[in-house]
Amino acid sequence: MKKRTLQLLCLALTLLLLALPLFGCDDATPPTDTSDSESASDSTDTTDTQKSEDSSDEQPTEESETDDGYLYETHTYSTLTCSDQIKVIGRSTKTDKGITADWTGSGIAFNARCHGEIRITISSSLACKFKVFVDDKNPVTVSVSSGTRSYRVAGDLQKGEHSIRLLKQSAVESSNNGILCSIDSIEMTGDLLAPPANAPYLVEIIGDSITCGVGSMVENEPNAFGSYAYLFAEQMQVDYSIVSISGIGLLKSTGRHNGLTMLKAYSYLNYYRSKTEKYTPTRQADAVVINLNTNDKGSMTAAMEDDYKAAAKQLIQEIRAIHGADVKIIWVYGMMRGYNDGYCDIWADEVLAELGGEAAGYYSKKLPLNTQGVASHPNTKGHQKAAAVLADFFKTKELLPTVTEK
Repeated sequence: MKKRTLQLLCLALTLLLLALPLFGCDDATPPTDTSDSESASDSTDTTDTQKSEDSSDEQPTEESETDDGYLYETHTYSTLTCSDQIKVIGRSTKTDKGITADWTGSGIAFNARCHGEIRITISSSLACKFKVFVDDKNPVTVSVSSGTRSYRVAGDLQKGEHSIRLLKQSAVESSNNGILCSIDSIEMTGDLLAPPANAPYLVEIIGDSITCGVGSMVENEPNAFGSYAYLFAEQMQVDYSIVSISGIGLLKSTGRHNGLTMLKAYSYLNYYRSKTEKYTPTRQADAVVINLNTNDKGSMTAAMEDDYKAAAKQLIQEIRAIHGADVKIIWVYGMMRGYNDGYCDIWADEVLAELGGEAAGYYSKKLPLNTQGVASHPNTKGHQKAAAVLADFFKTKELLPTVTEK
C-alpha cells in the first residue's frame, strides 16, 4: 500500500512539473525552439536584402526614390529680397513688386531643392505668354493675364534639386503699347539654392520684328525661342539680352510707332516703361549685334544718306558708352530684304569702314534671306539657318576668345 501511494505521489509531482511552463510570466525564458525560429527569420531578411543589392533589374521603391531625408518646408520668396539667389536675364530693374521682365526672352532663372509644385506671381499690364523650362526639358507655355496673379509653372516634381527658367515669349510691345511685366514671388515646398552661373560671355542683340521672332510663330505669338537671336545664344552658350521692337528702325520705323526709333529708345531701360530711366547695366556686353535696316529700307531715299550715317554713328557711340570702348559691334542684315534692296546696308558698311573696320572692333555680316514666314518674315528654318551662320561668323572671326584668353 505504501509502495502504491509513493508511486502515485511521484506521478502527481511529475505532472505538476510538466504543467509549470503553461503558467509562465513575462520574464520567463522562451523555449529553445523559438530561438531557432528567430534565427531562420533573420536569415530570410538577409537573403532578401542581398538579392535586392545584387540585382541590377531591381527598381527602387517610390519611398527610396523620393525620401532623401531633407526637411522640405513651404516658402514664398520675394524676388526683391532674394535677388542674390536669382539670375536675371535681359534688361531689368526692380519695381515695388518685383523684377521686371519686359523684353523678348527676358526673365529669371534659379535653382531649388524642392518637390511638388512651383507657383510664381507675375504682374503684367497686358496679356502675354511666358515659357518655363524645368531641368532644361521642353518648355511649357504659361499664359499670363493682365493684373497680378499666381501661376503654376511646375508640378509633381520629385524631391531633389531642380533648375527653372521662366522667360517671356512675347515682345516688349503690342500695337505701340508696352507689355510691362514683373516677376514678383516664387512659392515652393523647398529652398532656393545658389543661382545659375553666368556664361563666360554676354551678347546683346538689337533688332526689330525679326529679332522678336516674328515668322517663327507659335500659339499666334512671335516666338522668342525660335528667333535667330535666341538660337544663336544657345548655340554659342552665351548669356544674352534681346533689345527688339517690332516695326522699329534705326531712323525710320513703321507708322504705328509715331516717330519712335531705336535711336531714340536704345539708351533707356525700357522706353515704354519710363522715358527718363537710362539703361545702366550691372554687366556689360562683350559683343553687340545690330539688325535694324529692314524698316529703314522701306522708307528711306538716297537723299537721306547723311542722316542715316549720322544716326548709325550715334547709336554706335551710345552702345560703347553703355558697354565700354572695347565692345565688339556686328551689324547684320539681309534676312528679309536683300543687300541691294535699298541703301541702308551699303551705308552701314561704309560707316563701319570709316570708323576703322575690324581693326577697331566693327564687323558686318549678311545673313541668309528668307521671306517664307508670316508677313514675309523668315520662317523657323530661316531663323535656324541665320543663327548657324552668325555663330559660325563669331567663331571664324574669334569674336569671343576662350575663357583663358579673355
